[in-house]
Amino acid sequence: MSSRFPYGETITVEKLQRVGRAERYLRSLGFQTLRVRSEGDTARIELPAEQIKQAMLAIDLPALVSAFQSYGFVYVTLDLEGFRSGKLNQVLQVV
Repeated sequence: MSSRFPYGETITVEKLQRVGRAERYLRSLGFQTLRVRSEGDTARIELPAEQIKQAMLAIDLPALVSAFQSYGFVYVTLDLEGFRSGKLNQVLQVV
């Protein structure tokens, strides 16, 4: 679960629980491959790129936002690049 947080961020039980709840919520909607990245008060949802359009048409977005806010997030975003394992490691690459 630590891969859901940016490098250097202190990870607490509460933060782990809110990410876990958010991921369970998305799985209950039928999505299996996903990540909810926690960046401060923001939840960044990553789904496979080929599922993003379907998700936006099928999900009750106000209900999703409300659920995520009840878990402790202030903002809810969708990563349009899609899910990629190890995505947070890109900040470690030297340009």
